[in-house]
Amino acid sequence: MAQPQIPGGFVHQPPTMQGGAEDSGDTRITYPGIDTFLRQITLEHPKRNLEGLAEKLMAQDFYCIDELQDEDDAFFQAEPYSLSQGNVKFIVRTLRDAVRQAREAVK
Repeated sequence: MAQPQIPGGFVHQPPTMQGGAEDSGDTRITYPGIDTFLRQITLEHPKRNLEGLAEKLMAQDFYCIDELQDEDDAFFQAEPYSLSQGNVKFIVRTLRDAVRQAREAVK
């Protein structure tokens, strides 16, 4: 179970990534919360029109960015998210980069 670590962040044991990469098991990793992460992205990229995405994800019980790292384009294009292809590519890339950065921060 995730435990709050810092405002907007949670400590999770990182899940095993697709492609057979091993789980590091490092519980020092603090991943940003979905709401904090997407609020920042929305402010930095207002043309993307991502308002409301955090609420939709949290309504589906996604609270931390690492929980979405393995989701593909089809996930974000489907209901209830219905993102455009361009926004899907942007979100998938941005989420995976943020998860990678969180892991690298503890090395």
